[in-house]
Amino acid sequence: MDFVRKERFCREGNAIRALELIYVLWDKGSVPSLIACTVMIDGLRRLRKTEETRRLVEKMLKEGMVLDVVTFNCVLQDICNERRTEEANKLRLLASSKGLEPDGMTYKILVTGYMGEGSRKEGELVSSREVLLELRADPNVRRNGDAGDPIPPPHNHGPLINTRGDII
Repeated sequence: MDFVRKERFCREGNAIRALELIYVLWDKGSVPSLIACTVMIDGLRRLRKTEETRRLVEKMLKEGMVLDVVTFNCVLQDICNERRTEEANKLRLLASSKGLEPDGMTYKILVTGYMGEGSRKEGELVSSREVLLELRADPNVRRNGDAGDPIPPPHNHGPLINTRGDII
C-alpha cells in the first residue's frame, strides 16, 4: 500500500484499518516506512487512540525504527494525559535503549505527569536524571575523576579591576 492511500485512510477516519495494514506488512516481512508510521501515529492521535498509538510506537522501536523526538514527546504527552505516566516512562526507557535521545521536553512531560498523579518522588527522580544528563552533555562541565560525575565549573568573574582601571 502506498503512502497516499495510508494518508487517505487516516484522513477519512479509517486509522484503525490503516493500522491493521501496517501490521500485516510487518507480519509478511515487509517493513513500513518511518514516514508511513509517523503519518499513522498522527492519525491515531487525532482520533485520541492513545493505546493503539503507544503499541505502534513500541512495535516501531522493537523493530529498530527510531522516530523523531518531537513525535515521541507528543505520544508521551498523550499517555501522561491519561494518567499513565509509569507506562510513558517505560516507553521512554525502551526508546532510549534503541537510540532515541530524550530532550528536556521529554523529561518535563514525565515530571509533570508524575506530579499530576501525586507521585512526587518519581517526578523528582526523573527531574534529577534530567539535570544530570544535561550536565553530562555540557562540554564546559569538568568531570570528577573516573567516576564521571559532573561538577559545575567554578564561577569566574574574570580579572578584578579597581576603580582606576588597574587589574588587581
